[in-house]
Amino acid sequence: MLKFAQAVRPDDAELERLIEDIEKDVDARHVWETEHDMGETRDGHVFRMNVPALREIIEVVSHVLYPASMPDCRFVVITWVEGTGDDERDALGGTRDAWAATTANQDDVATAQRHAQNRAAEDAVTRWRKYQAAIASQPALATSEEAGREAQR
Repeated sequence: MLKFAQAVRPDDAELERLIEDIEKDVDARHVWETEHDMGETRDGHVFRMNVPALREIIEVVSHVLYPASMPDCRFVVITWVEGTGDDERDALGGTRDAWAATTANQDDVATAQRHAQNRAAEDAVTRWRKYQAAIASQPALATSEEAGREAQR
């Protein structure tokens, strides 16, 4: 997902710093250098997750939400699903670890870039509307005398 983000936002300095920090770990750097698959999210995918508080490994499904008011953020909900005990099928009946075989291509990157541009444009429009509403709510006074009287209230 970091490689996908890097492809979509190549000039994001904060993302580059994060990747540099991650690459300081020898194992993480090895994964970064040897794995070339990309994906925007793991929405709807089933995972096995180690939960120390439960002292067991459970199956979960991820749900990725895109908050309209924060276009660059993702809200991820992890839901516990009952496992089947089957090594071939996940808790939702799909092929176990099918997400590992999915990868994004250049069309996916281009689509994500367009969506990011649309979200940024929508955010700019929302800011402009708020600005216009703030200006419209200000009293319009024709003379300095009116302004003086208004200031005295």
